Amino acid sequence: MKPSWISGFTDGEGCFVLGVHRTKNGRYVNLTPHFNIAQRADDRKLLERIKDYFGVGTVDDRGPAGSGSPMIIYSVRRILDFPPVVNHFSSYPLLSRKRLDFETWKEGVSIMITAAHRPKTKSKVPKGLKRFTEEELHRLT
Repeated sequence: MKPSWISGFTDGEGCFVLGVHRTKNGRYVNLTPHFNIAQRADDRKLLERIKDYFGVGTVDDRGPAGSGSPMIIYSVRRILDFPPVVNHFSSYPLLSRKRLDFETWKEGVSIMITAAHRPKTKSKVPKGLKRFTEEELHRLT
C-alpha cells in the first residue's frame, strides 16, 4: 500500500480519539488514546492490509451500524503501538481538518510516553492507564 493512500483514506475514514476521564478524587485525569478506521465487514481485507502496513493494532468484528450492515474496525490502543502511527502521519500528513485532531492526539500520546518513563510512585495506577495532572494536560488545550 502506498503511504499517501493510507493518509488519504484515513482523512475520510479514520478517527483519532483522545479520551480524557477524571479520577474519582478529581485530582488526576486518565488519558485513553486510540486510532480507529471502521468499515463494513466486506472490506476486512482492506483493514488487514492497513494493519500489516503499520505492523500494529487489531482488526475486530463489531455489531451492525445504523444501516444494519455488519462492521469491522482496525484499532490501535496500546501505548507501545503508537509510534508507527505517529511516524506515518508525521511523514505523510493528513490534508483535511482531521490533521488538527491528529496533532492534538499526538500530543496526548507524547504525554503518555513521557509519563511511562517517569519514576514510579507508591500510588497504584490501573494497568494500561496513566494519571496526569491538570498542568500536564494544559499542553493539549
